[in-house]
Amino acid sequence: MAGLPAEMRSGGGEPGETDAGVVDNGFPLHIPLAGECGETTGFVLCEQSRVFDLEARNAAYKDHVSDALLLRVKNVLRALLD
Repeated sequence: MAGLPAEMRSGGGEPGETDAGVVDNGFPLHIPLAGECGETTGFVLCEQSRVFDLEARNAAYKDHVSDALLLRVKNVLRALLD
């Protein structure tokens, strides 16, 4: 398993109160974490590249992802940056 710093976001918990990181809207740059991560759920929002400045965002390791998921995320980011 590989470490992956993440910005954790969640919905409000009430019906109708959702967050882009929680809802599966089928957007191809949102990669689901289901079954690929310890206890963390949601999606990797690949278009949210502002988290690249990990120091400025006070990033911390919260969980681990499979090597396969990390490779998938890296491939999407490479495609976005090329």
